Amino acid sequence: MAKTFLSFRKAPQNPFVPVILKGHQRIAKFRPSLREEEGAHFAQKCVAQWKGHIPAGKVNQDLIDFTDFLPTLAEITKAKPPAGVRIDGHSFAPQLRGQKGRPREWIFCHYDPRWANFKFTRYAQDKRYKLYFDGALFDYRKDPLEESPIAEKAMTAAQARVRQKLQKVLDTLK
Repeated sequence: MAKTFLSFRKAPQNPFVPVILKGHQRIAKFRPSLREEEGAHFAQKCVAQWKGHIPAGKVNQDLIDFTDFLPTLAEITKAKPPAGVRIDGHSFAPQLRGQKGRPREWIFCHYDPRWANFKFTRYAQDKRYKLYFDGALFDYRKDPLEESPIAEKAMTAAQARVRQKLQKVLDTLK
């Protein structure tokens, strides 16, 4: 990832250059999904540069989903989507500009690669918890490698509410 970041920093000044640094330096199979060094919460880095618009040196911890790139680029370029087209993503253009924006409460992943020997998985996650399609809920602050799902009878009331919120996401996005 460092090489990618350094080559980006040396790139000519473009009006808008989003760079997604996706690099699994270590992949392990604990559950049917990809893992990276930071744990199992599938965190990806996004570096953006837009001279005069994006404050330098800022880090934003908001959740961003791949579906958010289309509405973000549309907002920045003032493009309108075709009539009748439903856009699932949320623009994160305000966050790029250093404003609050409309942060996501959750992100969703449907992973079903057919090009390799990886297993299918679906999950919804917020900044702390991840719920898989099979009902396994993990607190990745306490269990970053997702080795011990939270038993339903051991859940706190707050965890049960989070589980219900994330289950609704899984039920809605089929």
